[in-house]
Amino acid sequence: MIDKSKFIATFTDEANGYLTILNQGLVRLESSPKNIPLLEELFRAAHTLKGAARMMGYESIHSIAHAIEELFGLLKAEKLNFRTSIADSVFLALDTIKKAIENVGLTQKEDIDPAQVICAMQVFCLDKKTDTKDFHAVSPKEEKTDPNPEIKIEAEVETEKPDVFKKETIKKSKRYEEATFKYKPPKKVPDFQEEYIRVPLKRINNLLNLIGEIVINKVKSSHKILLFKKLTRQSFAIEKMLFDLDTLVKETFSIPDELIFSKGRVLRASQEMEKAAHLLNYLHGIESMAQNLRKEIASLSDNMQTEIFHLNPLVEEMQQKMKEMRMLPCATLFEGFPRLVRDIAHQQSKDVGFVIRGAQTELDKKVLEEIKGPLIHILRNAVDHGLETSQERLLAGKPSKGSMTLEAFQEGGSVIIQVEDDGRGIDLDVIKKKALEKELVSESELADMTDKSILNLIFVPGFSTSPIITDVSGRGVGLDVVRTDIERLKGKVDVISEKNSGTKVRIELPLTIAIMRVLMVVSGGVRWAFPLTSLEQSLTIKQDEVTTLSNHMVIRVQNVSVPLVSLVDVLGLESLAPQEPVKGTGNGGNEISDRTWTVVIVNSLGRKVGFIVDRVLGEEEIFVKNLGMYLGKIMGVHGATVLPSGEVVVILDAQDLVSEAKLAHPAAQKSPVLRQKKKKTRVLVVEDSLTTRELEKTILQNHGYEVDVAIDGLDALEKMNHDVFDVLVSDIQMPRMDGFELCKSIKTNERFKNMPVIFVTALSREDEKRKGIEVGAQAYIMKSQFDQGNLLDAIERLC
Repeated sequence: MIDKSKFIATFTDEANGYLTILNQGLVRLESSPKNIPLLEELFRAAHTLKGAARMMGYESIHSIAHAIEELFGLLKAEKLNFRTSIADSVFLALDTIKKAIENVGLTQKEDIDPAQVICAMQVFCLDKKTDTKDFHAVSPKEEKTDPNPEIKIEAEVETEKPDVFKKETIKKSKRYEEATFKYKPPKKVPDFQEEYIRVPLKRINNLLNLIGEIVINKVKSSHKILLFKKLTRQSFAIEKMLFDLDTLVKETFSIPDELIFSKGRVLRASQEMEKAAHLLNYLHGIESMAQNLRKEIASLSDNMQTEIFHLNPLVEEMQQKMKEMRMLPCATLFEGFPRLVRDIAHQQSKDVGFVIRGAQTELDKKVLEEIKGPLIHILRNAVDHGLETSQERLLAGKPSKGSMTLEAFQEGGSVIIQVEDDGRGIDLDVIKKKALEKELVSESELADMTDKSILNLIFVPGFSTSPIITDVSGRGVGLDVVRTDIERLKGKVDVISEKNSGTKVRIELPLTIAIMRVLMVVSGGVRWAFPLTSLEQSLTIKQDEVTTLSNHMVIRVQNVSVPLVSLVDVLGLESLAPQEPVKGTGNGGNEISDRTWTVVIVNSLGRKVGFIVDRVLGEEEIFVKNLGMYLGKIMGVHGATVLPSGEVVVILDAQDLVSEAKLAHPAAQKSPVLRQKKKKTRVLVVEDSLTTRELEKTILQNHGYEVDVAIDGLDALEKMNHDVFDVLVSDIQMPRMDGFELCKSIKTNERFKNMPVIFVTALSREDEKRKGIEVGAQAYIMKSQFDQGNLLDAIERLC
């Protein structure tokens, strides 16, 4: 009997491929419900997935795929009219299959109950030719589809969808029920059969590290050529010295040439002359040997230079090929975003057109994995904060459908990923108001800030312009995390926005994290490397340009005050080189030295710090090595590199250095997220369900909060009249007094009006959320998407 466990990896790869086709196709189907070719593609994808699951014995996946296939069959045969609720049920089914596939990969078992999602789809199968009230009709012109459609959420993708299924193959198959097991994504079938093997990424990384060692040794060899040339010059100098010595001996002893040697024998010479003649003989021999040695060294140097010249392109090509093995198209990351945007837009009752461009642009696999989270944050914010509802857009003179674009392209040695929308844009006045409310900046600091600097405040921890915290956004843990994650990858993020016109978020990422350009410096007698992506500039300053502010040294750079610290001090190291004591303006004095300082300005998370170093050596491109499992993460250290000389140079981590300098941006120091609580926060949980009430109480108590409970609104008011609470967490649908009425009562009471109110409820409609804002709630968390982190983050931010 065949051991099917050997095919699990193949099955999960194939199944995930078909899930991608189904997810992307279903998003496109919502904007073109009469697209018969698309329906046929989706029908075949579900059919083939069903057959593969049956072959592997995964009955739950097989049953769900069969139900999806049957639904698409009815839609294709026009026996059922498509509507949004059908798409919702199929998306739920696809999510269930995805969960089962993940379980199969971990435990070889599906561990799901397919009954609920199958029943949800079968309801539509029984209700054939249902009225289509919840989607608009599509004109015949709109029904015509481009042979190379772009993914729409309409999601558009500029690359062709791979034609995975062929009618001829299915028609010729003896068993129509069992489709081919192998997923073939190429656009065109090649004339030859390519062969593949599975290789763990760790092996590729090990090879890349070995190639890095080869590159280092190649550079070392190049430096040895310089040594050979130096030896050649020294040999020539020795020859000259021997020649001069020969002349000196002759002149000293006044030996006529005809008296020195005749056929190798000394003639009529005194004893001293005889010794001098032998000395000259030896000198001539040494001189001849030195000359031969010089020629050999020169020849060896030339040969080695020629070999390195031929070796260089081979090593560079090998290094490039190995880097390419780690590169993947952005499509592997982008393929899930149309569904994500569709779901958020649907949840927000917004009409969104979503276009993807440059999906074939390649990035290092590690970078792709790390950038996924930040991109999801940005897309969520664009839909939730940026784009308006159809009604709001019409009132603003815009098309009813909002537009979003996700684009990737290569620019020099970097990849640019942009998310652009045509929404309401970012209102600088709102940012200023929020920044002052949260004490992120003072009024005087705000007056000195440029529009760009004000816009960058959205990346400060705890900042949010959302009037209410929800599961989608407004939790105050979004864009600051985005910037942190991107800078960890040695990338940059920038925002360009115009009120009522839209917003563009531009992310610049390195093609690969294995190679990096750095600025080499010396500090404390040790060589260090600063990643160029984190540097603003390096400059030389006079000590009389340094002032003090709040007991910290500060310099003015482009009309901005930048804190100044010693790199050695921040790293907690003692200088290995003798240094002159640093003089400054202590105790209000004016004692200033004429010495100059070399300063490197580092920018991290919008905070600038100047680090004093001994000297700047220049820019270099280096091969990055991590510290390994034994050292792990060390404060201030990103990694290391080995120079051709064999010297190990530490690559510095800008974020750690700025944080360790304890001269953080005022926003980071004053943000409520970072502020220490002087006392335990007291929470009142209002919930009529005993199970939910006890669950929320346990979660909060386990995180250090003091908690009391109430069973409904009236009970809560009674407790509030006899006790003091810092925040209220409430359900909405409750007997006697619901959450809306409770919140309205609190906000109209002079004693309680400043108490934050957080709704945790099953009500998810947009009008219900708006009502929550109207009655004065500060957070709205849905039970269907409940995560204790959401609740804890909301309380921490609001208290």
